[in-house]
This record gives sequence, C-alpha cells and structure tokens, in this order.
Amino acid sequence: MQLPILKGAGSSPLAIDLAIIRGSFAAALRERGYKPSTISIYLVVLCRAARCLAHGRGSLTALRREDVPSLLRRLLRRCRDRHYRQTCRSPLYAWLRFHGRFATPAPIFPWQSWLDDYAHFLADVRGLAPITCTAYASCARAFMDWQFGKERAHWSQVQATDLWRYGESFASAEGHQPSYTNRTFSALRQFLSFVHLRGACSPQLEYAVPKIFNYGRSASSDFLSDRQRRQLLLSFDLRSATGRRDHAMALCMIDLGFRAIEVARLQLSGIDWTRKELDVPAAKASRGRRLPLPRHVAQALRIYIDCWRPISACPQVFIGHCAPVNRPVTPKVVQAAMHRAYQRCGFPESWCGTHRLRRTFATRLYVRNVNLKQIADLLGHRHITTTTRYAQTDIVGLRSVALPWPH
Repeated sequence: MQLPILKGAGSSPLAIDLAIIRGSFAAALRERGYKPSTISIYLVVLCRAARCLAHGRGSLTALRREDVPSLLRRLLRRCRDRHYRQTCRSPLYAWLRFHGRFATPAPIFPWQSWLDDYAHFLADVRGLAPITCTAYASCARAFMDWQFGKERAHWSQVQATDLWRYGESFASAEGHQPSYTNRTFSALRQFLSFVHLRGACSPQLEYAVPKIFNYGRSASSDFLSDRQRRQLLLSFDLRSATGRRDHAMALCMIDLGFRAIEVARLQLSGIDWTRKELDVPAAKASRGRRLPLPRHVAQALRIYIDCWRPISACPQVFIGHCAPVNRPVTPKVVQAAMHRAYQRCGFPESWCGTHRLRRTFATRLYVRNVNLKQIADLLGHRHITTTTRYAQTDIVGLRSVALPWPH
C-alpha cells in the first residue's frame, strides 16, 4: 500500500504531523511488533486524518480523544462498513496512546479528596487488589456525584431517605440485574463505613443502604459438569500458538483453581519442573501459595513455553501473540479467551468471567471428600466461609443417587 505523497515543504502543522507519522510513530509501531501491512494501513489512515484536519486549520498532534468521533464522521462520511470504521478508529487510538493522551482525565470535584483518601485506605490498609480498589472507588464516585454533584460534601445533610432514593434510581436503571445491584450496594456500605470511620457521618447511615431481593436468581449450579469440562478443554485449537496458550490458561484455572489475575501474573521462575510444583503469585488479599503441578498441566505448560511461546525477556509465562507482542496478558485477556471458549461450546450466553472455572475446581474436590480447609488452602482463601461459596453441591448428580421408594 503506497503512502500519500507530501506536497510542498516547510514547517506547517500538516508537514509536522506527517513527519511524526512516518518517523517516530512508525518506528514505535515496529518496536511493539506490529506487522508491516498493519503499519502501512495505520500510516495511510493517519495521513488522511492529518490532511482532513489541515483543511479546517487543525492539527493531528493536538487531537484529543473526545475529538475522535467527529473526525471519524468526516473521514467516513460515505462509508457504512463497520469493519472499515474500526480499521480507522484503531490508528487514531494508537496515535493518542503514542502521545500519552488516550486516557480521558476524570473531572475534579470539591469532594475528590474523599475518593483519594478512600482509594489509599483500600490499597494500603485493607490490601485489596488494584482492580477491586478501582471497582469500589467507582461505586463511591457514582454516589458522590449523585448526592453532591458539583458542591462540597456535607455529610451532616445526608439522610436515610437520600440513600433510599439513590437505591431506587440505581435498581430501576436499565440493564442492572439484582445481583449486580446488591454488589454495588455492598460496596457503597463499605464506603459509608469508611466515612463513619473518619467521623463525618452517623454509623446508622451504612445500614440505611437497601437490599434487593433476587427472586429471579437461577437455581442452576455455577460450575461445569465433567462433560462440560471436557468439552471446554477440547474447544481450543492446539495447532495455533494462541490456542495452546489459552488451553494452558484454562487448565491453570479449572484444574489448579487459579484466578484470572493469578494466571496473568504467573512467572517462568515460579515453575519448579524438578519437584513438579509452582508458585502462585500473590493476588487480592492473599500472600501467594505453592501448589503441586499435575502431570497434564505441566505437559501443557511445557509444550506452550518450549514450542509456541515467542522468544521474549518477559518474566510472565503467558504473553500476547498479537501486537503489541512480548507483553504479559492482562486479566481481561484471560477472561476474553474463556468467553470465546464458552461461545464455541454453545454454553449459555449469560456465562462470562472465569470464576466458574475456579468453582468447578473446588466442587470437583468437594465431591471427592476433600475437606474445606484443604480446599481453602488450595484456593488461597483465608476464611473457610468464603470457600463454602465455591464448593457447591451437584444437585443433578445427587438425583442419580436417590432411589425410588419401595412399594
């Protein structure tokens, strides 16, 4: 694909944009492992965008993320192809990341200090994982924005009726399931408990947060049967590097009880091939643990590392195979890989996440008469009460045990 030819010379904004696109930006894409064909497409799109902005006396160097939708409408005025629209959006986002302007800064409100202190409390005092801290802080921000808006936080004016009205508006929002609403309200209670700890509100305010009855909750078990487990493991394409990687990640979760974040953090140095053991990295509030390495899991890891994993100095076991390469996978990549496997197996569309695999591991041990304390140690739980929510009873399996009443 041939790049547009720059007409004229000088130090105009257009000339500066094109020089950066073809120079340092293209070099950055090559360093991150992008294919030459992808780099050519990115450069063509960005050159077109730079010329489009130059007609309005704009500059691609000054592009902001909120400007991308309007720029795409100008570039794709007569195009209705969704795939081509995504083809144009990706180079613009890569350009913003190159300039460090991809993330949209959160607005600053007079009550921002409460959220900052709460984030430090969750991370430093409670020792929660970054993803959990982000989720809790997001729930707190939503309530603060609803309650105080752009005003200062006056906790003495917050009444129980305010929490009831907020709960009603949140629960009635489109797409909010009862289980998700209850998790959000639980996070809000913890935030109000922190506010009370700071002496700013009454201790009764925490208990005013409503609870939602989940009458429509499914009675189906939240784990895979033996047949579904075999079907899932057979759904990966073992003839590709990505399939080998995803298959090994699935084995770590369904046969070792890993969390998605533990899969992403697993390091090459943590695998002891001689003793058949591996070190599970610390995640959430756990300190890490050492687990025995079953033969079939060790074989899957060995084949992936020796034959399919790209040569990289990255210490993590599982890395990306698409640009940008040589970077460790994230928990979202692990979850997306399992979600694609669910779809290939024809599992219900509502199935998402990876905790279903972790519960499968605990349930399979539980039905084999492994006690809860041992299961808790393997899962990295500090309290057995947490483990009881993972080790579930196979109701369908129990029906085969029940015998008809003799006549």
